[in-house]
Amino acid sequence: MKKIINKKLNGFTLIESLVSIVIVSSISFSMFFAFYQLQRNLVNEDYKSDMINYGNRVLDDMEEEISKSYQLVKINQSLNNTTIELYFNNTQKKIKYLISLENGVKKNDGESNRYTPIDIYIPKDDEDRYKYKITNFEINQPTLTSGSVFSYEANMARFASYEINLEIDLYNYPNEQVVETLQFNRRIFSPAKYIYNVKTNNA
Repeated sequence: MKKIINKKLNGFTLIESLVSIVIVSSISFSMFFAFYQLQRNLVNEDYKSDMINYGNRVLDDMEEEISKSYQLVKINQSLNNTTIELYFNNTQKKIKYLISLENGVKKNDGESNRYTPIDIYIPKDDEDRYKYKITNFEINQPTLTSGSVFSYEANMARFASYEINLEIDLYNYPNEQVVETLQFNRRIFSPAKYIYNVKTNNA
């Protein structure tokens, strides 16, 4: 009489192995994709945070100097460059700002002929893709709204004030598409200019 012995081998069949590989691959791909998206979002948030800080620091510096000056002269050198010259009482020194859409805002404090950046501004990454870019800078006297009637003193205060508008485009990493425009608005009053205008009746 023959003795039949059945042996069972533990393991996976070919189909089970293929299914396992597909599942692991899908999970791995999903994790890598999620990590990539997270990295992109973090980079974009870093760009935004840098430019919010940059815009505020630039306007803080300009506000401090403009508030002490009695005269401001704006020179539009080109579509991309604007120069602001500030004059002060009791000194021949003048402070100048160069606002460049390509190179950011630079300042000349009157001690030399050199312009130095107010803060770090590197608009392109290592692969020459835009991260951010200044797209607009305007400085004007506050405008009158329709129907506004001001007293002489109020008009003198308005003539001694400025409105600054700064716009910075943020680009999506790594597609280099504009995803958001940061807008900075600042109204600045210059007591020195107000006093100068009152003394000279220069409103």
